[in-house]
Amino acid sequence: MRRWLFIGILLLGSAIEGRCQQESDYSQYFNHIITFNPGYTGASGMADLSALVRRQWSGIKGAPEIMSLQAQVPVNLRRAPGGLGIILSNDEYAFNKNLNVNLLYAYHMRIASGQLGMGLGVGMFQRKLEADWIYPGSATAGAGADVAVPEQNASDATFDASFGLYYETENYYIGLSSLHLFEPEFAYMQTGETLKRQYYVLCGYKRKMGNPAWEFLPSVLWRTDGKMSFFSGNCRFEYNKKFWCGVSYRQQDAVTGLVGIELSTGLRIGYAYDFPVSKLGGISDGSHEFSVRYQFRIGRERNVYKYRSIRYL
Repeated sequence: MRRWLFIGILLLGSAIEGRCQQESDYSQYFNHIITFNPGYTGASGMADLSALVRRQWSGIKGAPEIMSLQAQVPVNLRRAPGGLGIILSNDEYAFNKNLNVNLLYAYHMRIASGQLGMGLGVGMFQRKLEADWIYPGSATAGAGADVAVPEQNASDATFDASFGLYYETENYYIGLSSLHLFEPEFAYMQTGETLKRQYYVLCGYKRKMGNPAWEFLPSVLWRTDGKMSFFSGNCRFEYNKKFWCGVSYRQQDAVTGLVGIELSTGLRIGYAYDFPVSKLGGISDGSHEFSVRYQFRIGRERNVYKYRSIRYL
């Protein structure tokens, strides 16, 4: 039953057309689930530090450049298991600069053979516009000619919130989440601008192969704002949990090659290269994405020693 449910969700995601343009696209989303689902916070049971840098559509002036830093730790507040986290992200494209800071908390509970995380994120989203305008036409054309064009550099910041559910077992995981819950508005332009609420569905499966050192890790991510949608499918193979490679497809955008390696215990580095399949392929050199992730346990593990008296030997 679970297998057919998982397959059904995959088919649902692949049947949806269109794409969302508001959010950043990560090819290695499976290593940065916390960025779009607060319910994942602390799910690994270890302290988790990660960074991601993405240069999208290389060769095109003003193309998006993204940097994201994430940190999360497991906690046990008043005997309530969960996780705390923080996300700092900076997204620049054309004249726009976006800064997002989010604090996350998730509560964990055991359900059946897995763990459910219920998470909430709150923070600040700042948007800046720093432009050098060039006005075509007559010499009288200039700032103020169009109400949609700010007369000078402008910025605004607003409160932002997110919510997510993340359920994981030994063999599969499912996530449901939403960003920009209250659809915050920016007032730095006369016409105004709104961050549309986004909904995410994530599904992944973990399967051992004939050689137990190899593991097959397919996953899908679907996102929608109710009008447009985005779908990405990913297939990875991991060897001895030290090396992985794979391929993914982002709907109407790119085919991606993925490689990664664990350099030392807990330190993993990944790289993704996007081959554009859209019309941008003729003018872009593709997209590059680097990620670093370090996981470690907090505190010392206690060794349990048992002593037996010689009287009872």
